[in-house]
Formats: sequence, C-alpha cells, structure tokens
Amino acid sequence: MAAGYQPVLTHPERLTWIESHYEVMKNLAKRGVWMQITCGSVTGRFGRRPKYWAERMLDEGLVFILATDAHNLRNRVPIMSEAREAVAERLGEEEAEHMVLTRPLGMTRNEAPETLPQPLMFSMPPPKKEWLRGLFGRSSPPAVRPYS
Repeated sequence: MAAGYQPVLTHPERLTWIESHYEVMKNLAKRGVWMQITCGSVTGRFGRRPKYWAERMLDEGLVFILATDAHNLRNRVPIMSEAREAVAERLGEEEAEHMVLTRPLGMTRNEAPETLPQPLMFSMPPPKKEWLRGLFGRSSPPAVRPYS
C-alpha cells in the first residue's frame, strides 16, 4: 500500500483456517485491504461453511467486492445474479451495485482507491450478533472436514 498498490484478498471465506485467523481478516480490512468474496460462497455452492463466513463478513461490512471466481464455462460458470440479489437483500441495492460494478470498474480504470465508495464497515454501526443464531442454530461455523 505504501508503494501505491491496493491489496485484494480473494475468497477469504473459503480459507480452511479462517476460524483461527478471523480477527486478522478484520484487521486487514480495517487497514484498507479489500476483501473479495465469491458468489458461490454467498449462494451456498461451496457449502455451509463458506456461506457462513461470507454472510458474516457481509453483515460486518468487511466485503469490498463480489466476484464470480469463474475458471471456465463448464465447471464454474460466471453467474453473478443470484449472489448479487442475496447481497442486495442483506445490505441494500446500492451496496450490491458497488460490490459488483462500481468498485470493480474503478479497479479496471485504475482509479484511486480513496475515490471509490468505502465498504459498509466504515459507515455502519457495530454489527448485531444475529449471525450467531443463523443457519446453524449455534454460535460457531460448521466444523471443517477434511476432503476425502
């Protein structure tokens, strides 16, 4: 950042060690690192655990960009509409638009980061702990299971 680059942390909600490093993620976001979550995490395509973390990060205002993480047209199709609508329901149309259009477009145009709309964490009151009771009926995310 001191050299003029804008760091973007891609799909932190899918990292297997997010539980033990979530405070680090929050601190990075507070210091200006842009968090980019994946549409498939918001919609549940990658399972309950990434969905839990994506929703928590959204609710806490940490997310700067929503991206497809599309790798090809067969396995990871670049469909953003469902996730964009889910974000709009949680955070409003304006913030959803910033995540999928305003901020990414600003990045491609090489606009100065400070000229783009700031994420909600800088403009909203402290989050309610509703995510604690959310999908899982408990105050922690689903357990990490090794791939088999």
